[in-house]
Amino acid sequence: MRHLALHAELAGNRWQSPKITDGHGAAEDLKTLGWYVEGRYTVKPGLFAALRYDRIDYGDIDDGTGTGRKVPWNYDVHLWEYGIGYYLTDRIIGKIVRQDYRSSGEPASEHFWAVQVSASF
Repeated sequence: MRHLALHAELAGNRWQSPKITDGHGAAEDLKTLGWYVEGRYTVKPGLFAALRYDRIDYGDIDDGTGTGRKVPWNYDVHLWEYGIGYYLTDRIIGKIVRQDYRSSGEPASEHFWAVQVSASF
């Protein structure tokens, strides 16, 4: 039995929109970079604890004034998620999870609790 599992992922995206141009009318790319890292530890058979950190960074675009000033096209997002879970059967899992959400455009974090039951088939 493995007690610790670690996973991570990185993804970038770039696309053009006909409505997004610089101060001279040239098209600009919209860019994002997102990633996460998560760990899960088996405390005892059936019981586990998990921790995850997610982040999405949005690129900068011209502010459209002709000055060449760059501004972010959306607010960066940071998310911590942690909780415990228990395998009720080999196909049914119960979890208690908390998320701490933070955006660079908001003054304070938001916190959410969730109780989940999921089944695979």
